[in-house]
Amino acid sequence: MSKSLKQAAQHPEANPWYRAVYIGDEPVGFVMLSWKPPAGPYTGRHFIWRLLIDKHHQGRGIGRETLTQIAALVREDGATELLTSYDPGDGEPWPFYQKFGFEPTGEIDDGEIVLRIVFPAR
Repeated sequence: MSKSLKQAAQHPEANPWYRAVYIGDEPVGFVMLSWKPPAGPYTGRHFIWRLLIDKHHQGRGIGRETLTQIAALVREDGATELLTSYDPGDGEPWPFYQKFGFEPTGEIDDGEIVLRIVFPAR
């Protein structure tokens, strides 16, 4: 998490938005988005920069619920899509994102595969 907060401080132009994930009073994860940055490759779009769930709490649906809430928030903000990326390799989160409905965009960003979920029209 400290790496994420340092990156957020180093890149204010990315318009970082971050929150802790709790179960009751216990912190169990962290999420950080680039929230409609005013410039750069993701100008005006919502991009999940980090989604971390403590290893002791994985496999319990916390990540999925967090992602569901994030998707609802960005849709309320007028988004028609949500982006993220991942570093391919052992333990990669692709299966998690694929089950949620994300699809590869065909783009690679700093060695990471960019994914997108498009929200149906309301």
